[in-house]
Amino acid sequence: MEKTRKCDRTNTNKRIGKIQLFDYNSRNKSAEIGYYLPLRHRKQGYANVLLELFLSTMFERKDLELNKIYATAAACNQASIKLLEKYILSWKGLIESMLA
Repeated sequence: MEKTRKCDRTNTNKRIGKIQLFDYNSRNKSAEIGYYLPLRHRKQGYANVLLELFLSTMFERKDLELNKIYATAAACNQASIKLLEKYILSWKGLIESMLA
């Protein structure tokens, strides 16, 4: 079961980042994500693309049946916190509206 994606926004097949789903809980249908972009690839919109594509792919997978994805970030990493707030909270609202 493939749960890791590489980000290549340059169309050169060069890996510029990584995102992974882990701590999958089949009972609660939840999992955590982690991601990494090297310094030279940050602040260019790559993380936005990475998260958007990865989250939509993971929630669409029938074998996982996810209803919750969570992530953590260091308190000093404001860029990551803002990114997670943008995507995790918007997906949370979408999932909650679908389940209501």
